[in-house]
Amino acid sequence: MSRSLVPGFRRSLFNVLSTWGVQGASVLFALVVVPLVSRRFGVEGLGLWLLIQQLAGHLQLFEVGLNSSLGRYLARTLARGEQEAHDGYLSSAVAVLCGLALIVILVTFVLAAGLPAFFDIATEMQAQAVWMLIVVGTATALSLPMRAGLGVLSSRHRFDLMALSEGLGLLLKVALVLGVCLTDFEPGLVLLAGAVFLPMLFGSCVAFLRGLRCPPVSRLRWSLVSRASVRALFDISLSALVVTAAAVFLRQGAPVIIGMQFGVEVIPILAIPLMIVSVIQPFVAVANKLLSPVASQFDAVGDRSELLLAFKTAAHYTLTMAILVFALTVAAGREALTMWLGHSGFSVEQLGELYRMLLIVFGGYCVTLPGIMGRTLLGAVGRHWAAARGEMVGTVVGLALGISMIMLLRTGPWGMALGVVAAYLTRAVGSAVRLIAEYFSISQSEVYRLVWGRPMLVALPIFAGLLLVFVTGMGGWEKVGVLLVCVVVWIWTVLRFLVTKAHLARLSSVLRL
Repeated sequence: MSRSLVPGFRRSLFNVLSTWGVQGASVLFALVVVPLVSRRFGVEGLGLWLLIQQLAGHLQLFEVGLNSSLGRYLARTLARGEQEAHDGYLSSAVAVLCGLALIVILVTFVLAAGLPAFFDIATEMQAQAVWMLIVVGTATALSLPMRAGLGVLSSRHRFDLMALSEGLGLLLKVALVLGVCLTDFEPGLVLLAGAVFLPMLFGSCVAFLRGLRCPPVSRLRWSLVSRASVRALFDISLSALVVTAAAVFLRQGAPVIIGMQFGVEVIPILAIPLMIVSVIQPFVAVANKLLSPVASQFDAVGDRSELLLAFKTAAHYTLTMAILVFALTVAAGREALTMWLGHSGFSVEQLGELYRMLLIVFGGYCVTLPGIMGRTLLGAVGRHWAAARGEMVGTVVGLALGISMIMLLRTGPWGMALGVVAAYLTRAVGSAVRLIAEYFSISQSEVYRLVWGRPMLVALPIFAGLLLVFVTGMGGWEKVGVLLVCVVVWIWTVLRFLVTKAHLARLSSVLRL
């Protein structure tokens, strides 16, 4: 099929830049807010805030993956010119999400009632913890129907508008969080919960309204809601729910487990590295976000050869960028963490453990990125249940390994970090590669060669520089100089062996406009 299904180079470039922009702002927000919260409420208050965020992540599972399945069905109906079916899917999704929002509110109050009994929370913070969960749960519930707008924008490749709505919410969040952390208004932790999650609701509303107006204009009608549309949406969404649940159980559940085992004050030791990875993740893996609607449309018209080319190219660039970011983290991560959190109540030993946790988790994530992208592709082309099973198996393996290392080997929190990496490897490099090979009718070894081979070879100058720095123990400007030389060589190898001449020519023509 023709490349007309792809949004075009300029649109894709604008999508990438806008997504990077808002993710860069999110990184800055995380860099600022964690030390502010720690200074305002102490390490235990920071741990409680992170705990409530982990629980909020579990409440967001009540979206049951409808946003993901909606975007894929809307992309397919647009490719086939089926406007009425398009509006039927959208109306059905919004109706179901409204019902799920009511359930979230009910579950929130049940969880809030039992919160002090399950976690070792200081007596003076228990009342605030309950109200924090109520505020967060209510905002999450109200945002569920509004998030259908993200599915609409995704189907139209308008990730720039998605970034705009998220950016507006982020600006409001920054203003409110600064207001809470720099003043003495009480109850401070409850106000902090509202400052973080109410802007999320605002951003979802903006995305919903922009999605309805994005051409071709969508219509919401009760008469278009049908059981057939709901069943079709749930066929994909339930598998997406399994994928999301697996990610949430791993990312949010791992810190909760060590919190239950070692106390609330230990939660930041793993939660902060996982938070850093989750913040960086959309920044380095933006191609993963752009790939889903393109894959749905190519699969709808049976053009797998073009889809394989798009997947391979996106995976090459994504893995290359991730390796560079990881190398910079290895080189300067300890100093950056000290500058960031050194005056926020964390000891030198805690900062060292944070650094080791970050390297373990982020390194595992970077290596498995192409497999994660493959899982996204599989979900977009109808292999969602197979991909979902692999995700859940990986999470179970990872959490089981982490718990075993903590309970049997007495490893402490870093045992759970190794469990997280084991989950990444099991579900991304294991099951995803096999399913990708089956879909494209190629061998698994060919998948490894096509996807991982060239980016890993291109990264050899980076790895050599890091090895030289750590073997010789050099530091200061000498270390900076060596790493700069390695980065320059890396850029040359990327342009010489990874970026194609066609892409360079296209980029040059666009930059001249």
